[in-house]
Order: sequence, then C-alpha cells, then structure tokens
Amino acid sequence: PVCPLDRAAGSTNTLPAMKPTRAFQIVLMLFLLSGPALAERLPISHWSMVDGLPSNSIGATTQDRRGFLWIATPEGLARFDGKQFVNFGKQHGLPSERVVSLKIDRHQRLWVGTMSGLAFADLEQLPSAGLPYTPIATALPADTGVMTIAESPDGTLWFGTSRGLYRLTADADPAAMTKIDLSAFFQEPELAINRLAVGP
Repeated sequence: PVCPLDRAAGSTNTLPAMKPTRAFQIVLMLFLLSGPALAERLPISHWSMVDGLPSNSIGATTQDRRGFLWIATPEGLARFDGKQFVNFGKQHGLPSERVVSLKIDRHQRLWVGTMSGLAFADLEQLPSAGLPYTPIATALPADTGVMTIAESPDGTLWFGTSRGLYRLTADADPAAMTKIDLSAFFQEPELAINRLAVGP
C-alpha cells in the first residue's frame, strides 16, 4: 500500500481540499474543548473574614498605582497588599464604616463614599501604618449616602448620592462641592443616584 502523503517525483496526487466551513467547525470545537481545561489552571484565591477582611460583603474595589487593593465593605474599608489586610473605620476619620463607593482621582486621592458622607485620603502621603482620612465638610447632609463616584477627563469629580448629584471641579477645594439641579429632568427633588457613567 502507498501512503497518500508520499508523492513520487512528478506525481500529481493531492489531498482532498477541506471545505472552509468544515475547517471552521473543527477549530471551533478544539477551542471550546480547551476552554474548561484552561480555566481549571487559573490561579484563583479566596479571602474572607477568616483572612482579615472586615466583612464578606464587598461593595466596591479599586487599585492604586503602588498595587494596593482597596475594598469597600459594610464594616469598613480594607487595604490588601497581596498578603494581609489592614482595615480602617471611624477611628481613622471615616464618617461611617458602611463604605459603598471608592475612587482614586488623578491627584492620587482616595475618595471614600459611605452611607453617612464622604472622606478622602492623600495616597502620596500615606504612612505605612495609619491612614488619616479627611472628612469632607460640604453641602452634603450628614446622613447622605455617597453611592457612586466618577471622574471626567478634565478632572471634575461627580458624586451620585442618595440625595442627588454633586460636582467638585478640578483642583477645587473639597469643601467647594456643589449640588446639580436636576429638576428640569426629574420630578423627585432629591433623586437617589446609584450609578454614573462619565464620557469624554
């Protein structure tokens, strides 16, 4: 018998051409079959209160440029360096331990939204042990929940709260935050805003 892959000199024998659709089906099948195998090899780790988290409920996360992971929980704010957690609460300057939103702005300030107001910390001056948060004395009522925080390309910060939308222009004093009048768009005088999307 002659192997069909062995072609003598001058032979015109060729393998039958595979239809493109059939080739695509085979490649797709190999890809789908390889997916679970690849997923099983992912290095997935799990952390909980047993490992030092203040709560097993996570509301928001963000990462600074030094690699620290900041985690918002109903029982306070946590910082994770890949090995251990450091937790922060009212004793560190947060207006409440019910942290719901986080944002690091272009000045490397960490903004922490809680269910009872807002605070921020300068990450460039962050000591290794403590974290001196600065509560913001603004037009926000004390019981206002800061549900979401976003930054526009010009550096303006936007705060979606349980009492409407607030704005802090770039490089302004944090106390200069102003409330945006949305009465032309919504009937509710204090509309709760839980999500923000800021475009260019």
